[in-house]
Amino acid sequence: MPFYDAWNQSQFLAEFGTAMAVITTNTVNPASYPNEVSYLPGVIGNFTNAIMTFVRTSEASCRFEVLYPTDTNQTTFNQAINYPVTALDTVGARRY
Repeated sequence: MPFYDAWNQSQFLAEFGTAMAVITTNTVNPASYPNEVSYLPGVIGNFTNAIMTFVRTSEASCRFEVLYPTDTNQTTFNQAINYPVTALDTVGARRY
């Protein structure tokens, strides 16, 4: 899983004061990794929001949709990290 680049590792360490756990499969129980499940959706949401903000500078009415392969979110761990709760529009619906 692509969580372990230098930037993510340093950000996680700075935020939680410990290294990110090594997660070797997406079938783990999200409750076993509370810090990672707290951190990773924010990274995904911030990245997606940055792209949307950039695009809206030239196409203000642009609509966005994030598409995952059908099997991506079949596990509870992937569901916990791939849906950033903070990336909701003003009526509470997911923008993607």
